[in-house]
Amino acid sequence: ATGEIGLIKVLGVQNWKGGVRISMLAGSRALAFVNEQMALVRNLAEQFSTAPENLPRLIQARAEEISELKLSLGKAYLALARERAKHENLIFLGKDCPSGAVKHLVEEIGKPVFVGDEDGGYSFFLVGDQADAFYLGLKDHLQAKGGGKKGSYQGRVVAKRENISALFQEL
Repeated sequence: ATGEIGLIKVLGVQNWKGGVRISMLAGSRALAFVNEQMALVRNLAEQFSTAPENLPRLIQARAEEISELKLSLGKAYLALARERAKHENLIFLGKDCPSGAVKHLVEEIGKPVFVGDEDGGYSFFLVGDQADAFYLGLKDHLQAKGGGKKGSYQGRVVAKRENISALFQEL
């Protein structure tokens, strides 16, 4: 009898080899799962200082706010990089700089750009006449990883800023 099984929680259904695969929990496992999920929802509602039914709307609003902040941050970094490019041959930007904006910047200013820090390493974007030699130097001397094509490379390197700058000066 189904009364002996207790609660049944279906976790997922998918087509599989001409049939259907059903993932589910039953009895005390199903109850424990539902209780864990409810505790999670209550915890989130407390953190957002709202009722559980308001969570989807609030989370969507926060996601949009984060997207707008990332866009603003990207624009600020682009302005900073453009200003630095007037006086510097290598551009170093903080690790919170959105890398999507950097690719267009590198093509615009035509100078190598490094995004990151010495602890976590740098993502780099290289274009121009010296890109080939600089990329090979980064690989050979600083164990950089990456790829690209003649005149345009990107990758990662864990090195001190001064070592990257010294390598560039040798070109």
